[in-house]
Amino acid sequence: MWLVVVGILFFMKRGLAESSSSFPATPGFDIPCGPGPEEKVGEAGKAARVDEVVEEEEEWDPVRARWANREVYRFAMEHLLPEKDQVIVDVGTGSGHKLIEMLGHHKKTYGLERAKQIERFKLRERYPDRAWVAVDEQDELNYGRIAKDLPRHIDLLLCIDLMDHVQDGAALADFLKHFPYKTLLVSVTKSHTRMTADPEWLSSFTVRSKHIGDNSMWWVLDPVYPVDEPSYVEFGQEFIPYSAL
Repeated sequence: MWLVVVGILFFMKRGLAESSSSFPATPGFDIPCGPGPEEKVGEAGKAARVDEVVEEEEEWDPVRARWANREVYRFAMEHLLPEKDQVIVDVGTGSGHKLIEMLGHHKKTYGLERAKQIERFKLRERYPDRAWVAVDEQDELNYGRIAKDLPRHIDLLLCIDLMDHVQDGAALADFLKHFPYKTLLVSVTKSHTRMTADPEWLSSFTVRSKHIGDNSMWWVLDPVYPVDEPSYVEFGQEFIPYSAL
């Protein structure tokens, strides 16, 4: 009988050890952002770690912060970036750890975020070899204000679940059109939107494909303006070509 009891205690202890090793650490400590099962990452991604800096009064879900949207980034990694060293721009990059962890083997990455978020997550200190572009909080959707800090050609433009957090999806869609991208990937959280049909803002794009995952829906979109033609950016009421920047 005592052998049975000892065996049960042994397996309970083993199970607790395994579960505690896989659960994300408490915010404020070094959180390893390792890949999920059978997930491929580049060398930069394997070494990437994130130390989330969180203000005390803000609610923070460490599980969601680590695993939310991974299926969308994984899709981008496996299906939209066939060549090495692609140029990637992540609009609303947040802590930036999924961009670096899963797509960091592409050396030319740009993360767009509010200045206070860039400072909050210490992105420039943590990843000094990457580009972090601060948007004007008073005029966030004015592409002309940030165009000089971005590349003239973008292989993949990401807008991961940012539509969940804006009141005017059409305005954000218009903002995205100005980027000189080859491919645009936009996603929304299924649980947040409870969507059954495509959103209205999608009608101004040409949809290459639509995908439904466990947590998100996303669309792969073609460029509104031909990539091989000069793109125009908006300054106030005026549109001017890139060559004038």
